[in-house]
Amino acid sequence: MTALMRPAFDAGIELIRLDEHIARSRVGQGFLERTHFADA
Repeated sequence: MTALMRPAFDAGIELIRLDEHIARSRVGQGFLERTHFADA
């Protein structure tokens, strides 16, 4: 992996971790519904 790609790779890993953390959270379902509503 080149040095230029490392930040993008690290950001992708952090987004996956955040998604998993939200999914396990007590308020995860409501958060996901709000983000889907905002996307629409």
